[in-house]
Amino acid sequence: MTAPEIRRFKHLGFVLCSGLLLSLPVLLFGFPYPAHDSRIHDVWYSSFVAQFWGGEWYPRWLQNLDGGLGGPTFYFYPPVPYWITSLLQPPFLHLANSWRILGVSAALALLFSGVFAYGWLRQFAGKRAACVAAILYMAMPYHFAIDLQTRGAFGEIWSFVWMPLILLFAFKASPDNGVAFLGLALAYALLIMTHLPTVLMFSIIPLIHIVWTTPAGQRIRRLLWVAAAMGLGAGLSAIFLLPALLEQGSVRMDFMRTAFFYYEDNFFFPHPSLSHLVLTTNDFTRQVLKAVAYSAGVGVCAWLLARRPLRQSGGRETAFWGLVGAGSLLLMFPVSKPLYQVIAPLQVIQFPWRFGVVLAVAIAALMALGFDRLQKPYSDSNVVALVTGGALLLQCFLLAIQPLRDNSFGPRKNLTGPPGYWKVLNFNTTEYRPRWGDIDFRKALAKLRPDSGELTRARVVNGAGTVVTHEWQPRLIVLGLDGGSNMVLEVSQFYYPNWV
Repeated sequence: MTAPEIRRFKHLGFVLCSGLLLSLPVLLFGFPYPAHDSRIHDVWYSSFVAQFWGGEWYPRWLQNLDGGLGGPTFYFYPPVPYWITSLLQPPFLHLANSWRILGVSAALALLFSGVFAYGWLRQFAGKRAACVAAILYMAMPYHFAIDLQTRGAFGEIWSFVWMPLILLFAFKASPDNGVAFLGLALAYALLIMTHLPTVLMFSIIPLIHIVWTTPAGQRIRRLLWVAAAMGLGAGLSAIFLLPALLEQGSVRMDFMRTAFFYYEDNFFFPHPSLSHLVLTTNDFTRQVLKAVAYSAGVGVCAWLLARRPLRQSGGRETAFWGLVGAGSLLLMFPVSKPLYQVIAPLQVIQFPWRFGVVLAVAIAALMALGFDRLQKPYSDSNVVALVTGGALLLQCFLLAIQPLRDNSFGPRKNLTGPPGYWKVLNFNTTEYRPRWGDIDFRKALAKLRPDSGELTRARVVNGAGTVVTHEWQPRLIVLGLDGGSNMVLEVSQFYYPNWV
């Protein structure tokens, strides 16, 4: 590679090296444990990858969940992060658990989020500014400290990859650019099949961006072009999206609206008294509030640096991303409750602080714009904004210390010890259990699993006869019966529509 070529890719190399550095904890120690969702993602992935490499390219019914009673998790949970991770599985076949491969997948998500963010930010900022902003996008506390290290939110981590890619193709989209059209459709399909709450929060942004930044004479054509590409993306994702929307009555989705998950109870300061947060809100909510507050402060400092644009288009970008950041921040507080009531689908996101994903995107854009506008000699206001922003960034980085200590650098018995009770029986989450399975399934499993621990697949519970299992595959069970016509048979799988 020649010297000019090296200089050309120098900033992208910085992004990759920084992403690799941030990824070291999950590369060395596996997916964070015990992060909030890490156990269930290990359980789901273990079943998903076994069925995937067993010849089922799209595992929807995970047969080994809930001690072998099965579950329709991937009728409803997006599969793309699991597909990507499954393709990486062969070198890890000798391992008894999935923590290492999930860590590699999370590291790839972090790296690609930085690469795609750099490509998007380069559309309106210089290489150096885009490089710094892309690195900070990967390191944003909601992205790194909260989603990855504290929550273990596998799907949401991958959503950070597709959002800047969508914005990149939307920025380039025009009736004479077929590559951008197809790229936008594919990127939007990937987001839909990665994390639906992010789709609800983010989808309007590329459309409004087109209206906001495009000259009046081209606005309608470009808007229709972007909308058509996103519509095609929704169509490409229909293999997942249609069952996920149409079959919710077959599972216990009502559990998602119980007190702990209900959106009203998960605003910041959900009650009038600020003391409510101090006295009763858990440590996690306080950590998220700090992450949001420090990040918003960085965004304000970046906006102050960018508010005097060098060119008119930059001014419109600055105003747009400033409003997106302010709007996403507002949607985390009770003052936005009327909007949630008017736009009822927003309630499905459960936790309004999830708008941290949109806030991170807006701050990345503002940082790229702010750094791009810096010119020496710095004015006094620029110095104040830089110093204040730097102090807030330091606070952002400090927020990652505790989750790194607890979930990556702490004792990792999950990598060496035998699987715990939760993994042996592969317990599913309540909302994805078939509604016909509203039973005390622990007692049911105690009956269906004798002392040997093997599941009794099928048995005659009334009448005389025998049963032989010929096929025992996800969504296809073939049994041979020998006996009278009044036999009652018990099959050790939860009932679900479309069974064969």
